[in-house]
Amino acid sequence: MNYIKFIFIFLIYFPTTSYSYLSILDSGEPIKPDSYHLGFAPQFASSTYSGANAVFHMRKGLVEGRDLSIQVGTGTVDMWGTIATRWIPIPDIDNQPAIGLRFDVTLAQFKGTSVGTLRGAPFASKRYRTDVGNIEPYVYVPLGFEIADGNYQNISNLVLGSQLMLEDLRPIYFYGELGFNMKNSVSYFTVGIFSTFER
Repeated sequence: MNYIKFIFIFLIYFPTTSYSYLSILDSGEPIKPDSYHLGFAPQFASSTYSGANAVFHMRKGLVEGRDLSIQVGTGTVDMWGTIATRWIPIPDIDNQPAIGLRFDVTLAQFKGTSVGTLRGAPFASKRYRTDVGNIEPYVYVPLGFEIADGNYQNISNLVLGSQLMLEDLRPIYFYGELGFNMKNSVSYFTVGIFSTFER
C-alpha cells in the first residue's frame, strides 16, 4: 500500500498551474471490440487555477486496433466534454513498443468563456510484467489548436504517464499522468481508477 500513500502525498505537494481538463489517461494497449472501460479521474490544480476537477471516462473497443473514448468533467473548469479515438497500427509485441495516433475534440466552459480544442497526438507505450501485475509507461505528444472568444492559437504538450494493473485487484487498474506545457497549453498532474467490463 506504500504506492497509494506516495500518490496522495504527491497530489498534495506537486506544484501545478493548470485546470488540467486535457488529460489523456490512455496506455497503448488496444481495447477489445467486445469490452468497454469505465473510469473516474480526480484532477488537482493550484496557483493560478486553484481547485480540482472530477472527470468521468468511458472507452469502447471498435475494431482491432481502434477504440473510442468519451470524457465528461466539471470543477475548476465549469464543464467540458471530450471525444477521442485511437489508431494503433503497431502493437506491443516482444521488444517492440505500441505506436499509434490519438485524435480528440474538447468543448469547455471556463468562467463564461467557450473554449474549443482539436488535437492529434502520436504516442508510444510498452508493457512490463512483474510478479504483482503489469505496469505500462506511455508518452504522448498532443499537438493542435485552441479557439476561445474568437482567438486562435496553436497548442502542444508532452504527456508522460503509466498504467498499473495489479493481479489481486483485476479488473480494476490505475493511471498516473503528468502533462507538461510546451506551447500555449497547460501543465497538470492527475490519477485515475478504471475497470474493464465484457459484453
